[in-house]
Amino acid sequence: MSRLVFALILFTFLVALTGCPGGGATPSDAGQDLVDSGDGGVRDADGVGPGDEAGPECLLDGDCNDGDPCNGDEACQAGDCFPGTPPSCDDNNPCTLDACVARVGCRNEPTAGA
Repeated sequence: MSRLVFALILFTFLVALTGCPGGGATPSDAGQDLVDSGDGGVRDADGVGPGDEAGPECLLDGDCNDGDPCNGDEACQAGDCFPGTPPSCDDNNPCTLDACVARVGCRNEPTAGA
């Protein structure tokens, strides 16, 4: 495996563990302070959550699918999308580098010398 491919897989794995590099928009950036509603969703101080103003965010689980298998299967519950559970890509083989590649899924690439 070339060093570039190895570096790309390692970078993707680290990003999946730590989040997106460089941050990104947060709820407070939009002028709202959202808090955990206790049911896995988020709401503002008035009890309004993302998507509530324009009706339900989703009707079916498929409405929440972002197409990335590395962050799990999203689910729709009571009109709100909830994140899925990321897959375990560990194949229990010490001779492979296990990582989830965004939009592709789990990869188990042989390590150098394997």
